[in-house]
Amino acid sequence: MPSRQGLLAKVEAALGVTPNMMRAMAASPAVLDGCLPFGGALSKGLLPGSLREQIALVSAAENSCDYCYAAHHVLGARAGAVALNVFTNCFDSVARTEVDFPAVDLPAVA
Repeated sequence: MPSRQGLLAKVEAALGVTPNMMRAMAASPAVLDGCLPFGGALSKGLLPGSLREQIALVSAAENSCDYCYAAHHVLGARAGAVALNVFTNCFDSVARTEVDFPAVDLPAVA
């Protein structure tokens, strides 16, 4: 299994930053090692990046995930795919990851 440092270096190389969520996942390198290829595989789907991003924002709002909502506003089209977003929404809700992106208020969900 790749080392924690090696996995975080991959994140840094891909995004230009190492988000707190990835640092939190790296507490168990197996989690981050599973998440990275999952996101890469899902990003090769048929939906265009702009639509995946719109769905990611809706998913973050529906799951009340401040972290993912802020992250997807910053990362834009570079972000991952929909199924991964549901996983990261749940991860951030449980881990209570500190948001290291500019804060964006979640829209009210009816």
